[in-house]
Amino acid sequence: VSAKTESSASSAAAVPQEEKQRIVLEAAESFAAFLSDGTIEASSEGLMNGQYARVVIYEGLDRLGIADIYFTKQSGLKPDFRAFADMEMQRLAAKRWIAFLESRSRE
Repeated sequence: VSAKTESSASSAAAVPQEEKQRIVLEAAESFAAFLSDGTIEASSEGLMNGQYARVVIYEGLDRLGIADIYFTKQSGLKPDFRAFADMEMQRLAAKRWIAFLESRSRE
């Protein structure tokens, strides 16, 4: 285990639940806006079960899939892409997540 991983785990474990909720909610809202600025339609559905925030990805009225965003001890913000019938769209959403994180690190 690297020092960076141990440090990330320690800092995530120390984050109060309310702060984790705020972090995932803000990330979901920002990610939905980031996707919508490109070629993917998306909206944040807010906090779910007090544990994660949901982003719905759609085209017109058709829901294409969802991204549930968690804050984990091991890796901080982590998306779980699910319910995609089109695997290419799922891969595109995952690639856009990486671009989203990179854009946030430049801010």
